[in-house]
Amino acid sequence: DIDMPLYEYKKLRKVFKENNKIIIQDHSTDKYYHPLFPKIRDKFSSMKEVRGPSWYKHNGCFIDLFVLEDTFEFPSRILYWYLILEGRLLGISKQPYNRFYNAFLMAIKYGAVGLQHLMRSIFKYLPGKHFGYCYGCQFYRNRLDKNDYKYLGEIEFEGHKFPCPGNVDQYLEHMYGDWRSLPDLTTLHPHIESFEIFDYPNEKK
Repeated sequence: DIDMPLYEYKKLRKVFKENNKIIIQDHSTDKYYHPLFPKIRDKFSSMKEVRGPSWYKHNGCFIDLFVLEDTFEFPSRILYWYLILEGRLLGISKQPYNRFYNAFLMAIKYGAVGLQHLMRSIFKYLPGKHFGYCYGCQFYRNRLDKNDYKYLGEIEFEGHKFPCPGNVDQYLEHMYGDWRSLPDLTTLHPHIESFEIFDYPNEKK
């Protein structure tokens, strides 16, 4: 997962250029995409998730990109349950099968997008000391101290350095509890049924 403040995500969208390998998946690049937070998708792989949707335009390996912003729990909870209803309707059809039902589902979906923008427009004038995940995200109860993002640090992963919250230990403990201890493996439930990687096409030099 990647956590990123909303203002940084807007910068990313301006400089990101879709290529033949990866894409930022959201409602502008995939009209059937369900969540209100984006994903970074690999185009040359295929992943089937347990109880996951099969109608997305892109279904490759992904990284969830959680946008952080000033949120309030109650309106975010309302929008989340709106999305749950939308997901149930999509799940019934699996794939929209005629133009009338398709139009109905698109109206519901873009209604959620509109509600998200409306909530952002209203509540941005009520800033607090904490970030929340974007309106409509299922993790609406998570509240993150803005000071953890005011001063960033660096952490090395597989030979590369990446920016991270200034107080890494505090952030990880808040998110996962005792993150230094491995969980009971018998309680883990993988959400991937199958995964396949395809060869990249030959690129012109």
